[in-house]
Amino acid sequence: MRKQICILALTLGVLSVCAQNSDGKYRICVTERQATTNDCDKLKKTESKFNCVRVIDNTDCALKLERGEADFGIFTAEEAILASKFDTKQQLVVIGDIRDSKEDKNDFQFETVAVVKENFPGSLKALKGKKFCHPGFSKSQLWSDRVLKHFERVVLTSTNSVSCDESSRTAAEDELSALSSFFESACRPGEWVPSDHLDKRFKRKYSNLCNLCDPAAGCYHKPQMDSSGYATLDCLTKKGGDVAYVAYYSVQEYFGRTHGNLNNGPEHYRYLCPNGTLQNVISNERPCKWIQQPWRSIIVKDNQTSKDLMTQLQKIVPTTKARRSHTWMDTVNYIITGSSNKLHIMEASLRSFIQKGREIPQPGNTLPCRKPIKWCTTSKIENNKCEWLREAALTQGIVPDLQCVQGTSHLDCSDMIRSRKADIIGIDSNLGPIASHSYNLRTVMYQETIEDGHFKVVAVINSRTGAANLTELKNKKACFPEFGGLAWIACLEAIRNSSVPESEVCPYDDSMGTFFKSVCAPGYKNRITGPRDTGDFRDLCSLCSEVGGKNDNNCK
Repeated sequence: MRKQICILALTLGVLSVCAQNSDGKYRICVTERQATTNDCDKLKKTESKFNCVRVIDNTDCALKLERGEADFGIFTAEEAILASKFDTKQQLVVIGDIRDSKEDKNDFQFETVAVVKENFPGSLKALKGKKFCHPGFSKSQLWSDRVLKHFERVVLTSTNSVSCDESSRTAAEDELSALSSFFESACRPGEWVPSDHLDKRFKRKYSNLCNLCDPAAGCYHKPQMDSSGYATLDCLTKKGGDVAYVAYYSVQEYFGRTHGNLNNGPEHYRYLCPNGTLQNVISNERPCKWIQQPWRSIIVKDNQTSKDLMTQLQKIVPTTKARRSHTWMDTVNYIITGSSNKLHIMEASLRSFIQKGREIPQPGNTLPCRKPIKWCTTSKIENNKCEWLREAALTQGIVPDLQCVQGTSHLDCSDMIRSRKADIIGIDSNLGPIASHSYNLRTVMYQETIEDGHFKVVAVINSRTGAANLTELKNKKACFPEFGGLAWIACLEAIRNSSVPESEVCPYDDSMGTFFKSVCAPGYKNRITGPRDTGDFRDLCSLCSEVGGKNDNNCK
């Protein structure tokens, strides 16, 4: 995903729902970016009707809505779509949207259209072999990947033009290959994939998708252009393009409709509709759209809460800029609307609000011929997180789809990957050596610490031990977090590099039971290699029994 998205979720406690909010205050669910500590302190005043509830991100807020710990939240369109996927009882209600004060007459934050030349015959199949102008990708983009790729994906799938090569190509390359084959040339500027190395390789391989871009700027629009919308329409009107996918507002400005002075010859262009029909650009106030993006919206947990909340918000949040007599009201107003936005009160179910302009995506519809990536989980909680990640990726337009499958343990998941019943798993670094050496798995990504990008292993000893170096730990009792994990291997390496003779630390794993008087290494009974039924694991589990009693599970 190219853009990090944060939401503000506001929770509301009303006197009529005393069981949930005993103090009669509306609980406001906010992230650190959305409200400062000082903001929240203002809301603690006796006369205030609100209190802050800190959350990590938008997913945390959505979960609080589901559990009834929050009463309402402010969501972007993509976040609203994600929340709707888990609204199984369809209880969530939208009671208002938050609009830019300069565009508050518009029912949508933005709308996308496709523009073609007047001689275009119509139908999506007729785009085959034409020249395509795209608004481009950037890290600061307002549009998600799903919105940016919506036009081309609809065209490719409706014309059966996607060819999957699962033996060697990635899903991203499948799309690029299909676009390169379908269109004669294009300007599809910006970063196609996050990897700089792959991005450059793809642009060399599918160079025709950059041919209409300014050569001096590379596969990018000119930096001096007023907006990507203007650059996209310049590609259509001045560089030989045949079709442009662009914001409706950009079309209005480019052809002078916003100021009443027509220019750039709008009479020579047509809107191409999703069904393949054509409409005039000139004198067309309601052209066909490809996507209509909802504004940020206020989503309430249920219909009962929404009634009281609408009344309160109309009192607290003005529809025009105004200061209130109470500081806490100003704070709530700012948290909800920001500095230059207006609240537009309305009421609709969450799904109907979204579906006025957007589809709620379903798995398997983005790249139908691509099998999903199966993520193996080891618990119900982890599986629920996986499902949220799956739906978030689907909402953003990331391909291929994810599928969550549950195993019994990390070792079981590793075995499932080896037998092709799963594809990936997220594990602690302790299990890295086992995954790579015993299952031949490879790391595709890893988490770094903020300070220096890696983990540190330390040895903590009892002060009564009297050991000043590693060799003096011989015949002592040792506890490890996991057999074969990071701490285990680090200790083995440290012993190997010490003055202890090599013969005493080989074979490495079994020798830990002789170097130390007793050991607790959880997971040794489930180790991958070596005898399992001769009882040779007792030395590496003996200390576990001392700590937890005679329970064999302590060393599993």
